[in-house]
Amino acid sequence: MTDRDRFISLHGRWCLLTGAAVAAAVSWYVVAARGAERWPGGSSLPGLVLGAVASLIILFEFALWPRRTRWFRTARWLGSAELWMKAHLWLGLLSLPLVLLHSGFRLGGTFSTVLALCFFVVIASGVGGLLLQNLVPRLLWEQVPRETIFGEIAEVARQYASDGQRIVALTCGEAPALDSLPAAGEPIRFPTIDQSPGRSPSDAVAPVVRAGALRQVGTEVSRERVGKTEFDLVPLAAALSQAFQRDIGEYLLTGASPRRRLGSPARNKTYFAALRPLVASEAWPAVDALADLCEARRQLDSQRRWHLLLHGWLWFHLPLSAALVVLVVVHVVFALRYG
Repeated sequence: MTDRDRFISLHGRWCLLTGAAVAAAVSWYVVAARGAERWPGGSSLPGLVLGAVASLIILFEFALWPRRTRWFRTARWLGSAELWMKAHLWLGLLSLPLVLLHSGFRLGGTFSTVLALCFFVVIASGVGGLLLQNLVPRLLWEQVPRETIFGEIAEVARQYASDGQRIVALTCGEAPALDSLPAAGEPIRFPTIDQSPGRSPSDAVAPVVRAGALRQVGTEVSRERVGKTEFDLVPLAAALSQAFQRDIGEYLLTGASPRRRLGSPARNKTYFAALRPLVASEAWPAVDALADLCEARRQLDSQRRWHLLLHGWLWFHLPLSAALVVLVVVHVVFALRYG
């Protein structure tokens, strides 16, 4: 809809037909209103005809829902899905001026007011959904470059948590087995150095950092085992493993940060800027790698929110549309019976 290069080819005819229909309806209504003390309402000839057309359009608009079910989705004799969506869009917009002309720009009694308000809300939610469907994919493309399949977000998050464990293991020299990664929603428990009173430094395993390129996936074997020293072991404080246990691991796995230290670009940047001075400079590549994983996790959360917004509006639009159809049928029945 917002593609300017293809708007004419996609919607040109529908736009002209809708504009011509609106112009014809307004012209007829204005001619009928000449000399009248008030604007013609639903009991007048133009009001009755325009109201009937609007009612048929509303019924057709709601027919899109059964059209998209598995019983009619592949029925070619009903026309293509693209044709139905174009008709749904433009006929829905056409119904707005027709309803206004039918009502004579008056709300009327309580039932008519409820019907009109429901109609306006349905139209507004439809326009909002149209904007979301055209803007959200573009925002995802620009702001979530690491977008993945929505149904795989939980599994990708588990992979991020596993990669984070591997980074800390390569850096600090110890980590839980990767097959012990907890299920989604459970916090990661990472062992830290026992610094309780009464233990001598020799009783604890000194954390170390292996200076060299870090790999986020795969199995890395220290080349020291074959007698060729290519990694220098240097002392490292337990701050990195403690940070992973306290904040980073749970955030990578679940996207939750109970202490609100992670979750936004600003908080992530502040958190890792404060973490870097607490570890040896040789471990800074590990800190940067964890920061990159947290940024990737943040993008997954953004994708989830945008996706729910993109598809969640239908849970608001569809029930109101069903209520509108019921109100229109009742309105027509009472109008024919008591009109």
